[in-house]
Amino acid sequence: MFFFRSKSRFAMVVIGLTWVASSPSPAQLKQYVNRPDPAFHWEHVETTTVPRGRIYKLRLTSQVWQGIRWQHQLWVYEPKDLQYPNILLLFVTGGHASREGTEVGFTIAERAAMRVAVLYQIPNQPLYGGKAEDALVAYTFVQYLHTGDASWPLLFPMVKSVVKAMDALQAFALRGWNQPAKSFVVAGVSKRGWTTWLTAATGDPRVVAIAPMAIDMLDIPVQMKHQMADYGHYS
Repeated sequence: MFFFRSKSRFAMVVIGLTWVASSPSPAQLKQYVNRPDPAFHWEHVETTTVPRGRIYKLRLTSQVWQGIRWQHQLWVYEPKDLQYPNILLLFVTGGHASREGTEVGFTIAERAAMRVAVLYQIPNQPLYGGKAEDALVAYTFVQYLHTGDASWPLLFPMVKSVVKAMDALQAFALRGWNQPAKSFVVAGVSKRGWTTWLTAATGDPRVVAIAPMAIDMLDIPVQMKHQMADYGHYS
């Protein structure tokens, strides 16, 4: 018997069991991502020049999902020493743009010598009575089981947000930089890492590399025992 000490931990198990039991197909993911959405829109809010380079601030509406309009901050950090102008690193994250995020964005941009675009509010949350993160993912999988509607799992709109961000960045590149953005390296952590992997799984040819980052939890029962043995409590 398992005892769950938090709703988040219980949600993770629901996600895993649901995914194994009856997961949407790759074809359904591609169909959802490629479906035209009249809500798609982006705008260039402002460009800020700072000692380390420039920050291009975009506002993106990626889609309407289950009647909810998804909106995002999409900021591009351009280093002074730009060596690879036709490729962008697209980092997928939650939350909102911040001073700390700007520091990280420029650090990556300077080391990679390329523009780094950061897509925020993945996913849009909280939703459905204050649910967020794992609890929200689990809720949407349960709705999929009840309805059979393959667009319900939260990873579908999360992936579509990344694809629409690439669309917006390519359009902006031609106007703002007078040069094409041909390729993307996509990266993200935890469920944003999951989103990164699934974005590449759509077969989008613009994605030339991915860096999905997530905790190694291939065998949850064994991992739980290791946590109790090492820490005396669950991580």
